Amino acid sequence: MRTVDAFLKGYKPAFLEIPNTKWTTKHLDFLLENYPYVSERDYDLLFGRQFYLFFQNELIQALFQAEIKRSTFSKEEVDRIFGTILGFPPKAIEYYVRMMEEERRGNLEVYQQMKNRKIAIIYCGCSFSSDIKDFEINALWLLDKYPYEEAKKDGMYIRLNGERLPVPIENYRQIMEFHEYILGAVPV
Repeated sequence: MRTVDAFLKGYKPAFLEIPNTKWTTKHLDFLLENYPYVSERDYDLLFGRQFYLFFQNELIQALFQAEIKRSTFSKEEVDRIFGTILGFPPKAIEYYVRMMEEERRGNLEVYQQMKNRKIAIIYCGCSFSSDIKDFEINALWLLDKYPYEEAKKDGMYIRLNGERLPVPIENYRQIMEFHEYILGAVPV
């Protein structure tokens, strides 16, 4: 399921649109007319890049704005706020923030170790990086947060070593066994 579709169905709390890219949605005009949003005119969150961040309602927008007002606008804080408002699992957000922080600090050995454990998880309009060690907890978090039958039917996937793999999500045992399988595919 595409991110914009999950947002339009009310599954995701927010949707980030970066215009003039190959992923730009054809629904941009509709979104601008019907949903509350902020852009780079309000906050320079993408360091000069144009964007629109749409919200399901004004309450979610107000919560986001309150978080931004408390923020120091460090890259780590902006990444954490974006990850949370876009509906990503907390463990995945922390992993991504830490990995990027290690790269910015020049700790390239730690950064490379973390990057080597990175997988992408795709489910219900969410697509994000995760430590392979955290796959199980992130998958369970997603299934709890987005329990929609349509999302389950569409499936969960991971991207590992350039390959997109379907994740069995019928029960906890399948997820646990899949996690063991992918852990065997990547040295951790």
